[in-house]
Amino acid sequence: ARSDAVRRSVATIDTATTDEKARLPDADVVCGDEAATAEVVGFGGGAAGFGGYTASMTEGRRVVPTEQQREGRQYCKVVYVVLESQYQASMTAAVKQINKSDAPLCVECTGYLLEEIRNPDTLEALKTDLENANVFICSLIFVQELADKLVKVVNPIREKLDACLCFPSMPDVMKMNKLGSFDLTAITGGPLGDFAKQVKDMRSKPLESGKPKPSGGAFQDSLLKLVRTLPKVLKFLPGDQAQDARCFILSLQHWLGGTPENLEAMILRVCGGYVPALISQGAIDLERIMDPVVIPDQGIWHPCSTEIFDTLGEYKEWYDQRHAPPGGVPHGGA
Repeated sequence: ARSDAVRRSVATIDTATTDEKARLPDADVVCGDEAATAEVVGFGGGAAGFGGYTASMTEGRRVVPTEQQREGRQYCKVVYVVLESQYQASMTAAVKQINKSDAPLCVECTGYLLEEIRNPDTLEALKTDLENANVFICSLIFVQELADKLVKVVNPIREKLDACLCFPSMPDVMKMNKLGSFDLTAITGGPLGDFAKQVKDMRSKPLESGKPKPSGGAFQDSLLKLVRTLPKVLKFLPGDQAQDARCFILSLQHWLGGTPENLEAMILRVCGGYVPALISQGAIDLERIMDPVVIPDQGIWHPCSTEIFDTLGEYKEWYDQRHAPPGGVPHGGA
């Protein structure tokens, strides 16, 4: 299952990249589940793209459930701001899957790229979207100027949100996290209390040493290693806070996994645990939501295998016992 998720993640990124480079100007951009093509238009600059201060294409990223999908279901709205566009493809796929399923909720979702909020009109559109949102998500907000803009927009409506998930970003952005009784700023000491500082250090240390800042992949690998240390401190937190902190950690792991399945589980977990109407109905069994499927730090891939191997031993066992014999290949090694 994990190797399938890894391949889907790669396919998702490839799809997003293809959309960015090859989307035609007359692509069909519509809201809702009936959209047959082109949830992504004009990413990456160019005539149809954004160049820091041009028209954004946020409506092309909006998913709205149909009237039929709304019948008898709790309506939830998710708004997100991300640095890179590949998350849009996964978020769109995740929300569409929820809306097509028999889940007790349907979801409206819209996303913004960080650079787009330089445009005052786009920033105003984000503010309007947040007015009736249930959940806000942001990630990798490390440009101080844009972090300040985002904080100025989100902070005034933070208390109205059912959940506010601010994944690795500038400390001022991460202070906006809101998940039940979980307050990142109120926890001092240990890996959880210093999380925002450690994230900032991971970004700044290479720059101090004269090295380029970590690429998206390298930075996420470092984050995964840090995130894996966080569950160890949950037993030291009070009951409710531990439960909410656990939800934050699982949500972050889902987010870093990045596949549609991971993001679908994250949305169900957060909405089911923090949207009052869903809580009162007991509508979502949180224990049945899948655990995060995290892409391993390293692995061995072979084009003839249907799985990715975590260790050399697993790879050699597959090669010697299942791959080489049918082809009459000598059992050598390299």
